[in-house]
Amino acid sequence: MQESLKNGVQIDMRLNDKYIQIVKNSFQEVFGEGEIYLFGSRVDDSKKGGDIDLYLVVKDKSDLFRKKLLYLAKIKKVLGEQKSMLYL
Repeated sequence: MQESLKNGVQIDMRLNDKYIQIVKNSFQEVFGEGEIYLFGSRVDDSKKGGDIDLYLVVKDKSDLFRKKLLYLAKIKKVLGEQKSMLYL
């Protein structure tokens, strides 16, 4: 799977379209504006498995702890027990 970044650069990632949409849609619902960065083993096609490591840059930092918990709950509800690490 390739995902386009703002500047047109393509990156490879091991996430299916469903996961990508859930991550993006949930982010928009909870945080509104900002950026999502995937890092760790999921951006290395030579590796297998691995958790989903996300670094989020959010514009509105108010009530950040509550929003982080809400975001994790939303993606876990749909993705199930897939381990996700979230950094803000």
